[in-house]
Amino acid sequence: MKTNSVVTVILGLLLASSAECVPLKNTTLRPGSEDWGYMDVRPGAHMFYWLFTSTAAEDPATLPIIIWLQGGPGAGSTGYGNFKGMGPLDIDLKPRNNSWVHHANVIFLDNPVGAGYSYVDNDEDLATNATGIALDLVSFMKLFYEKYPQFVKTPVYCFSQSYGGKMAAFFGVEMDKAMKAGEIVGNFKGVALGSAWISPIDSTTSWAPYLLQVGILDTRRHNIINKYAAKCRDLVDNKEWTRATQCWSNTEVLISIYGHNIDFYNILKKTSPSDLNEDDLKTFSNNPLARTIQFALRTTNTQSLTDLMNGKIFDKLSATLTYLSTWNSQSAKVFKANWADFMQPAVGAVETLLEDSELTVAVDNGQLDLICNTPAQLIWAEKMNWSNLSDWINAPRDAITVHDYTEGYVKRFGRFSFWWINRAGHSVPYDNPEGAIAMMRNIVGLPDQEHVEFYKELSTKTENIIKEYIENETN
Repeated sequence: MKTNSVVTVILGLLLASSAECVPLKNTTLRPGSEDWGYMDVRPGAHMFYWLFTSTAAEDPATLPIIIWLQGGPGAGSTGYGNFKGMGPLDIDLKPRNNSWVHHANVIFLDNPVGAGYSYVDNDEDLATNATGIALDLVSFMKLFYEKYPQFVKTPVYCFSQSYGGKMAAFFGVEMDKAMKAGEIVGNFKGVALGSAWISPIDSTTSWAPYLLQVGILDTRRHNIINKYAAKCRDLVDNKEWTRATQCWSNTEVLISIYGHNIDFYNILKKTSPSDLNEDDLKTFSNNPLARTIQFALRTTNTQSLTDLMNGKIFDKLSATLTYLSTWNSQSAKVFKANWADFMQPAVGAVETLLEDSELTVAVDNGQLDLICNTPAQLIWAEKMNWSNLSDWINAPRDAITVHDYTEGYVKRFGRFSFWWINRAGHSVPYDNPEGAIAMMRNIVGLPDQEHVEFYKELSTKTENIIKEYIENETN
């Protein structure tokens, strides 16, 4: 078995003529192979998927399946998560050494319908909330098992990023319901919520304090933004969801103005100063939806990625399909359809997973992410309505090392784990691939690699000695 077979297949297909661009359309998938196509999850709703089988085993069904959900809502996983995340090739179509395909099977799902290559026949067919999106994902899984029955017993985990984390939490709830009701037979094991939009208001109100602490804002500008963000919390508390989304959008504008165009997805990324000013708030208020969509999808609308997905990749994928939608052509409509749901929390879904299911729940965050920063994640995580919350809060916090370098930390109790990943922003797999792989393998139950270690925190006995020392020194 060649570990680079999937890369060879993709490169070969990209260079071949259209007549030769043929994926494996039977259900017997070899290691390092791929398949793609549409699943009609509802009448008028066509969800696109791209499956890569792992290169790490002779029988791919013996390794876990990872479903990847991108954010937005409206970003296409087949592009962003694949070529700018952890797929077998990067955006320059060069082999990625740290691809997750070297460890597990990966399905990139263009979700919700309307994102990426997925499409709807009519705008009315777009999902309008997280529950509707989750039900479409359950429908996809039913169809997936029909086409690939060899994977029915294979452990499945849903990994996600940003708004994808919100969708993953609701997906887990609905998938658990469907399995318990006997509506679907499968081995769905859990969700991983990466840099996730779980408590939108906690994220929004955390931006100014976070940027003050790292030196991006001064006290005066921090206070201006914080005062405005407090209005967003009032709107959320009053369940004025549409106005809350607009308030979130305006808070982003203020951050861009006073933070001089700080990168929301990695605060250490180099940026040029913004030409926005306070007057722009008035201008944006005249067309709030258009501005919000523009900001929400700005990182996924990278021109080079769009050109790739509607160029070489489109030619490859469309050669075997009767129809292929232009990539991300309906993404703005997806965000618009979920406008009123955008600021609604998913904390309740996480609580349901922990209290009423046997699924594992992992939360991971990059330390350099602003939009879904770690302090905000801890706020909602540490006040969950979960019977074992105090056990998790007081659990040991272990260090993760890869090649003797500390790549992050993890604290877990029972089926819940929280991961801090160092030197990473919003996209953990892209910014810190080795740390992300160590985390991913641990979550899905694969053995830790030889160069990966989890250093246990100080024992209770040692902690007591330290506390006694500190007390003696301060008395």
